[in-house]
Amino acid sequence: MNHARQIGLCHSAIRRLSVVAILLIPLSGCFVVEFMLTKQIANVSLSPSGNEVAFLQFPNQVRVKSLDIEGAFLCQLRVPLMSERVHFTFHGMMFAVDQPDIADDLFALGDVTRSIAFYDVNSCELTREMPLPGLQTTTALAFSSDGSFLLRSSEQSGSSDVRLDLIDVESGESIKQWTYLNTHPISFALSGDDSLAFLGMAQHKAPNVEGEVPRDHIGKVALMRMPTGELVREWVESDTLGIRAVAISVDGTTIALKFYDGTIKVTHLPTGESNTLETPTKEVEESLATVDALTVFEKLLLTPDGSVVFVQSALHAESLYAFRVDSGEQVKEYEYEDDIGDFAITSDGKRLVVGTEAGEIKIEELGLQMESD
Repeated sequence: MNHARQIGLCHSAIRRLSVVAILLIPLSGCFVVEFMLTKQIANVSLSPSGNEVAFLQFPNQVRVKSLDIEGAFLCQLRVPLMSERVHFTFHGMMFAVDQPDIADDLFALGDVTRSIAFYDVNSCELTREMPLPGLQTTTALAFSSDGSFLLRSSEQSGSSDVRLDLIDVESGESIKQWTYLNTHPISFALSGDDSLAFLGMAQHKAPNVEGEVPRDHIGKVALMRMPTGELVREWVESDTLGIRAVAISVDGTTIALKFYDGTIKVTHLPTGESNTLETPTKEVEESLATVDALTVFEKLLLTPDGSVVFVQSALHAESLYAFRVDSGEQVKEYEYEDDIGDFAITSDGKRLVVGTEAGEIKIEELGLQMESD
């Protein structure tokens, strides 16, 4: 089994075991309560205005908070255990939670169907639930800014195949589906106007004549026109290094991808000009390709103008680096006391919002720090 998939399954297994421990709290004493009921932030989503953040806290809390008023929560609610993502949608008036359907079998911790639950930000009330087409486990999810469609990649436990669905939100029906065989979970991002989807993946190489599967992976990328799913272009970036994460600028002209060895490549699509960034995580992640590790973060972000790229450290998960795209210069390192659960950048590019595994939201002002000297 490939290292990256081992890590993904390990994290998934830890979450599931944690859920079991929570369910068994009455039998196990106060120590388990203190240890298991953490409030670590699993993911963050910013409203289109950039004034509010929605975040999911392990194991089953969702909160919506104003970034401008200290301590002001607009909404707080509990969601089912094993809920994985929260997303703002519909111009910030609603948010959506990717949650499991476990009412019939509480202990079906692996392959359960999933749905999207929509909540009103102001009232915090559930307005609609939409079953998700595709396989049981969501590996990535992205809404269009107007909430009309979403992209979802999914897989089945123990499988090496990934399904990608382009879903109409109003009907809940899959507009188009793709199946990628022998592929690790796909990373994708939408341009600011939702007209392009940028996908990156790592595909297993075919077994050799003796039947042994090579350790190397093919790094393949694709550009798709939205909301039709029309393939604009597909190409192989590397025949030895799989792609772990991708990002796209708001205007859709700049793409960034992170290979399995930690290298980041940024390309300006209209000109074809590319720049390869040698990040501090590269040497560490080269070793991660062959040895087991507990922490590999799979997220990459570009500022809205495409001038700066953000990436988290591979082993030092409390650190976040910012690099200038044109020169590759490291312009900032953010270091926190606790590991980073997720991070996002406001649509105006002025603020970085970081959620930590200690359950804290950190806000960094980017304007002055990102300017050229």
